[in-house]
Amino acid sequence: MHEFVVWQRWVMTGKDDAEDARVAAEAVRAFSERASAMGARPLLAAGGTCAFAFNGDDVRGVIDLLLSYLAELELSEPNLRVTFGVALGTLSAGTPPVGDAIDRAQVFAGRARPGEIVVDPETRQRAQAHFLFARLVNAGASALRGHTVDRNFPRRETCRTALTHLGELIVAPSHTPFIDRIRELAATPGSPRLLLRGPAGAGVRTWVGVLERELSPPLVLRLQSVPGGLEPLGSLRMALIERFGTRENSEERTLTRVQLDEVTQRALLRMTNGEPLPRNQALSALVALLKASQKTPTDRAWVLLDPLDALDPASIELVSDAVGPHGADALIVGRLPADMRPPASLLRGGAVEDMRVPELRFTDARAIAEALLGTATHAEIVRRTAELGGDSPLGVVTAARTLIAAGDLVWHEGGYYWRVGPRANAAPLSLRAMWHEHAHLLPTSVYRALEVVAACPEDVRLATLAKCIAQDGGNAEQALHLLQRELLLQSNDPPALVSRFLRASIVEAMPKARRAQTHSIIADVLRDETGPNASFREASLGHYFQEAGKPAEAAQALLNAGRAASKAGYARSAVRLAAAAVRADGSDAVRDATAALMIDADTYTPAPSTRPLPEQSTNPDILDVPAVHSAVQAILARDFDAVDRAVETAVAKGRDPAAADRVRAMAELARGDVAAAMRILSRARKLPEQDKKSAARAALTLSLVLLESGDKRHAVRAALGALAAARAAQDARGEEAAMRALAQCYRALGREDDARALDGVASQ
Repeated sequence: MHEFVVWQRWVMTGKDDAEDARVAAEAVRAFSERASAMGARPLLAAGGTCAFAFNGDDVRGVIDLLLSYLAELELSEPNLRVTFGVALGTLSAGTPPVGDAIDRAQVFAGRARPGEIVVDPETRQRAQAHFLFARLVNAGASALRGHTVDRNFPRRETCRTALTHLGELIVAPSHTPFIDRIRELAATPGSPRLLLRGPAGAGVRTWVGVLERELSPPLVLRLQSVPGGLEPLGSLRMALIERFGTRENSEERTLTRVQLDEVTQRALLRMTNGEPLPRNQALSALVALLKASQKTPTDRAWVLLDPLDALDPASIELVSDAVGPHGADALIVGRLPADMRPPASLLRGGAVEDMRVPELRFTDARAIAEALLGTATHAEIVRRTAELGGDSPLGVVTAARTLIAAGDLVWHEGGYYWRVGPRANAAPLSLRAMWHEHAHLLPTSVYRALEVVAACPEDVRLATLAKCIAQDGGNAEQALHLLQRELLLQSNDPPALVSRFLRASIVEAMPKARRAQTHSIIADVLRDETGPNASFREASLGHYFQEAGKPAEAAQALLNAGRAASKAGYARSAVRLAAAAVRADGSDAVRDATAALMIDADTYTPAPSTRPLPEQSTNPDILDVPAVHSAVQAILARDFDAVDRAVETAVAKGRDPAAADRVRAMAELARGDVAAAMRILSRARKLPEQDKKSAARAALTLSLVLLESGDKRHAVRAALGALAAARAAQDARGEEAAMRALAQCYRALGREDDARALDGVASQ
């Protein structure tokens, strides 16, 4: 069993041996009483030295004991001469017990200055969620290194309270033209559509929030992402819930307060409950809601689509059809990645203005950092925070929060100060790195709760979230309170995380077994709370069952949602759900069910309408061309929405899911998201290959992804594997492609002659 060895040493003055001995004996006696009261077992006591072994699971109690003991001793002994060394290890059962931890604790106590507590690396690792550390202590030739507990700011929770002093996020000065343009469009009659191209955290939601407070539009609908992007109308459902609540949570945000007829109210309420609503009825209800909010030509609803690539396609298409000459006037503002082609449905509804959000200037980053940290904070700290934040407003905010949560910055007399000093490396950090640093400083139980929050749907209610955390063995009330205090979780209900990027980062970092366990808990809770008529919501339920490693339950839920989508007229969603069902469970029974579902989706004839259904009108374009070929052409055209449609159709119609995933991985690579390409490719490699040619193409795709990620050595190995597999399959085209991929690898390694030789052989 691991134990903490605490070694106390009294530093003799050499001036009065008798007095030194008396004071040292009193110090040993006082500490021994406290240690015994905690159940520690004595190891030795001699002169001014004593050592005890404490429970190895109680690092917080041990260090708290030492801090309180030193604080009290300082009152009676101003010239404090006590030092402590702490080490974690396993002790023998003999008398006296022996172990490396005793030796390390003794060495650190000898190296400590009076009043210091020096801990070994193992103790520091266990304690860093609760305590802050200062000086690095080298133990001479033994190469041991320890850290002192910071006596001025010892407890991390005290430093975390400094987060409450952060100021509001301001709009970057160079971003004011975007604010001005949105303001102009908000005052322009009609239905203007503005697409802003920029990375996550570019500030689009901040801009809309500023203008919302300034202009007070009558209605703002913020479409949100749904798990896997699968639930038909899920993004719109979440926007309606945020604005109006649900039947169980009506309060003041109720549809009855909007001037709508009873039929429209019932339709919108069904949408908020996730019930399948025929497309023409859903469209009529949304148009009526938007028109009811319009009192004057410029007083109209705003619809925020952020991020466009994470919303379900049915919601985007319904909003696009509801806004425009044949529907209601509204302002649409969307954010999408810089290289993504907007969804075709959004472009059909009228003129679209496309603007690119530039990277944040350093002067802007510094202005944002100063607004957050306050004018009393030294300019050097502001500059360092701006440098760490990188090129987005979210990055600067995250840098400030991370520095405070990590204890680098402390609050004192109206400003922030370095606790020890600036970090040695002031280079910009990635958002993911900063989020992970902040999150991993949390206590283990709280971090587990954060994983549950990140994995849950964005619209999950507080009571449901608490139930999931409790099922995971956590204390929901304490964990959620700490996450809110850390500014990682908003205090509203639903209690959303402060950033979708944080949500994605936490889920991606979860080990496979932990992710499956968490999704299984969420799936079970959601299944109990999903109403009998909420078949659209079964799409998200299927996503959680799939992530939990329960293929049969996943496929059943996805098929239920797919059938409902097909009957209600959402053909694109039906195809997506059919493909997801095959990915979850490729059994013959599921493939037969998806084949029937595809027939229904292909032959669906909408009710008479003055306008065609976008999903129906685009479906033949997908189905008339071989799906994988269509996907490749879409990659070349950088139309990633078309890639998704083609790949989903291919899988739903029986194509090899592994091959489809390889196409999707190449699409992500073309988009510039190497991490996403690796994740998809990892999933594809776990699926059985249908033939030797497929194995060769899988290796070829892996080579290209590895090369793009910078792993040249393994890219060469994968290309050689692709070449060998292609030759074994007598696949001439595959062999040529592998040679060209190998040439690219050699060229990246600086071996131009070898690369040209391979290109020459491939051309023969």
